[in-house]
Amino acid sequence: MKAMPIDSIMRNINRLNPAVELKPGQIFSGRLLALYPNDLAQVQLAGQKINAQLLAGLSLYENYWFKVKPNTKSGLPVLEVLEKSNDYHLPRQVFGSRKNSPELQHLITHLSKEQLPITKELIGQSGKWLSQVDSIEKGIQALKTMLIKNLPISEPIFRALYHVQDRSSLTTELLSLKQSLGTLGSHNVANSVDRAINRVLDMTNRNAALDIVKEMVQVYSLPTTRKEIKLQVEHILRALSIKIPDISVLENRFQNTNFPISDKALLKELKVNMSPVKAELFFQQKLNSLHQTQMNWISEQLNLKMVQKPQLNVIEILRGLGLTFEQDLVHGQLADMRSQPQLKAALLELLASDLPAGMKEMAEGLIHRLTGQQLLHMNENQSLTSLFYQFPVHFKEWKSDIMMRWDLKRNRMGEIDEDFSRILFYLDLQFLKETVVDMNVQNRVVSLKIINGKESVKQFIPDLKTELKTQLGKIGYRLSTVKIEKPSDQSSQLLKIEATDISFRGVDLSI
Repeated sequence: MKAMPIDSIMRNINRLNPAVELKPGQIFSGRLLALYPNDLAQVQLAGQKINAQLLAGLSLYENYWFKVKPNTKSGLPVLEVLEKSNDYHLPRQVFGSRKNSPELQHLITHLSKEQLPITKELIGQSGKWLSQVDSIEKGIQALKTMLIKNLPISEPIFRALYHVQDRSSLTTELLSLKQSLGTLGSHNVANSVDRAINRVLDMTNRNAALDIVKEMVQVYSLPTTRKEIKLQVEHILRALSIKIPDISVLENRFQNTNFPISDKALLKELKVNMSPVKAELFFQQKLNSLHQTQMNWISEQLNLKMVQKPQLNVIEILRGLGLTFEQDLVHGQLADMRSQPQLKAALLELLASDLPAGMKEMAEGLIHRLTGQQLLHMNENQSLTSLFYQFPVHFKEWKSDIMMRWDLKRNRMGEIDEDFSRILFYLDLQFLKETVVDMNVQNRVVSLKIINGKESVKQFIPDLKTELKTQLGKIGYRLSTVKIEKPSDQSSQLLKIEATDISFRGVDLSI
């Protein structure tokens, strides 16, 4: 199972509207852009152009180290000029001539280049943290995200933002922990975690359309099936364009459950002249067109997981993972949390138990990954929000993750503006492999860009485009274009699509 390029999302998720807060004691490497009367100037700091009061005369277009000073007289920040910034070494006035470790110097170079704030606290803590992790690049990215998002400089936050970049899939980690929990035997807390994992996996596991057809044909063929059920199945099969006389050929085959029939053999016997892939799409569309009462009957009588539309209940999946854990606590939804265990809450309780070292490490890693997702959601301002989600998904034997980044716009009331948004989906599919779907919504007009390296993708578009256009129209959206592109770089770079492409991003910041 391939890893997800979460690090590239972290590099881009904050670029919609970076808004680093200036606080007394911070030190920046910045560039002087303009000088005004009364010791005022325009300075470029952390990618922003800000107006500030300077405590010294400077030369235009030079780089300097600035220190933020307290100011109670006006709303403008006051910047003390320390020295010119011609290299990537900390200003001696504050830090002296200290010799930094290679890891710490690497961080200082990054922060200086990107004009992000540096404090003594940050330098003191980050040196220790970076020496304890396997990947310096991941550690630096975690620290940069803390600064850009104005998060407290603390080890739990650093660990969360570090582990959310883990290259193993979330599905793999859930399954590994589930297997490990079995070694504890009868353990109440471990059982609670196991139930929470099962809840998430069950919500992301859906029967394939061909499996549903196969199950209904088998039920129809068995001599033990009651007459009323057989009549209902027959009615549904006709709605799926399956001819009942063709089923009689399969009766002997289906009555022997020791030799299951393959998808290809099933289609051949039913005289469906399609490949299994196209037949899956065909029957999925047919199932989606059934009346809700028929779909409910299939779900109840045949014990198959059915959804009215080909979608996952993302809200329930996120709640099952525990990504709404703190919010549910605030809103007093304790009864729901007890009846339906959330993974993060169960993991926190598990860590309070006496665990083997390896299991404790797995549980801590999962908690950090889930908390990291929550921290990446906290990117709100008055008009724009950038969200990040990663959750497992199953389809037959295939197990993987879905990763998505949602850039949304808010109206003056702070509500989500449904007319504008952009969603990036990253998928590692069973046959199409690495795929990015870039969905852009402007004035309720939807354009899609599918990035994939396989030529076979194009053949599916005509059949699916018509259905997609119809379904979008039902909810008030209009499909504009569907484009297929090959990845311009290596597959691991697929998600490096700059947020600057978003047409509604323009927010001009001044301090």
